[in-house]
Amino acid sequence: GDVRVVVRDGAAWPTHRWLLALRAPALLATADADGTIALSDSLSRAAAAQLLRYIACGRPHVTRGTALQLLAAADTYALHALKRAVTQHVVSTGLADADDAAAALRAGAWYDAPRLQSYAECVARAAEVRRRGHAHTEVADAGGGREEKSGEGAGGSGGGGGG
Repeated sequence: GDVRVVVRDGAAWPTHRWLLALRAPALLATADADGTIALSDSLSRAAAAQLLRYIACGRPHVTRGTALQLLAAADTYALHALKRAVTQHVVSTGLADADDAAAALRAGAWYDAPRLQSYAECVARAAEVRRRGHAHTEVADAGGGREEKSGEGAGGSGGGGGG
C-alpha cells in the first residue's frame, strides 16, 4: 500500500490511498506528507484492525471490547454505516451492567448515536429499578413485612398446618 495507518503502540498497516479515498475520505484527509495516518490515541490495536477490516471489506466485526472505540472512530471519520452497525451490535448483544449502560449512554450522546443513547437509557433505568427492588425486598425481608412470611408468623391461631 501507499499509505500507512499507525496506532499509538506503533502497530502499522499498509493500505491503499484509492481505497481510503473511496471508503473513508475523512480518514485519508488526516494523512501527512509521508502518507502516514496516525489514528486517535483512544483506539486500541484491536479496534484499529477492526476499523481497517471494515474499510477494506465493508463488513464490520464488532466486539464488546471495541464497540465504543469503533463508534468514536466512525463518528470521527464520518463512517455512518459503521456507526449504525456498532449501535446494532450493542443493542442486539446487550450491555453487561449499569457501568456499560452509563458508558454507552455517554458515547451515544457524545457521538450522536440516538438509538444507542435511547437503548442505554432503558438499560440504565431497568438496572436502577432492579437495584431499588432488591433494596426494597431486603428491607421487607428484614422486617418480616413480606405477606408470605407475615401469615406464617402472625399468631398461629388462624392457619391450619395441612400435614
